[in-house]
Amino acid sequence: MADDRMEKLKQRRMAQAQERERARLRDKNGAAIVNAVAEILGPECSQGVAVYDMDSCPKASVAERIEQSPGLVAPYVGYARARQILSCCQAVLGGQISATLWLDEKNYMGPFACRRLVLPQLADLAMKLEDRVVVAPLAASGILIVDYYAQTWTAKQTDFSVIVQGPDIESTFEKCFALQSPLHTRLVGRRD
Repeated sequence: MADDRMEKLKQRRMAQAQERERARLRDKNGAAIVNAVAEILGPECSQGVAVYDMDSCPKASVAERIEQSPGLVAPYVGYARARQILSCCQAVLGGQISATLWLDEKNYMGPFACRRLVLPQLADLAMKLEDRVVVAPLAASGILIVDYYAQTWTAKQTDFSVIVQGPDIESTFEKCFALQSPLHTRLVGRRD
């Protein structure tokens, strides 16, 4: 019984310490991040509550080697190709969408509610914040992930990856991902 109480106390203290660290990071970086979101996505995206449930972020499944992630994956593409894929996805959806946006490494910021999200601008946001952006819901039941990682060890213009996940929606966006990146071809061979 005493061990159970000690374990609960330990978990509560760890949760409080994590929340204090998130609050510290929000105080330090929050204004710059909110300004970047407003600058790139406009006033249609506003920050949600500062204290939120970390489990509210959709469960995006990204493998250590991003090209092995489930769903439709355009790994290691350049800025222009990432925007092209996102523009195609937006066209399939019929224009701007209403969705919630989360940041990966900057998850301490919590969700951003976007009433009219322009998908190609997510590439600009990911690049500006140097972070992975997760958007849901996409087409009612899916997740869109735009990952930016400046890579100095490989060919230029391969800093983005775009992923759509959700078994009910993947076939809807297949044509947007149809073109294959040259780097992916060199790494894992052609898709036949």
